[in-house]
Amino acid sequence: MDSATLTGSRLFFRYGNSNVQLSFNPDVASNTSAPVTNDQLLELAKSPAFLDLVKTADSNPMEKPQTIVPGG
Repeated sequence: MDSATLTGSRLFFRYGNSNVQLSFNPDVASNTSAPVTNDQLLELAKSPAFLDLVKTADSNPMEKPQTIVPGG
């Protein structure tokens, strides 16, 4: 995601039965870094409002659980 001149931020964590991913990517076309720092992204992830959204999404999944078949 990062390059010599552009930066982005990513956050991954597990909540209940869900894998949570939040990211802000740079805009390569305009040569502009993501407007959010790693510290700002972490603050957001710790906020009660964001965690309420994650809790609601985990309780009401929009996708069916994936099944893994050994040996493919």
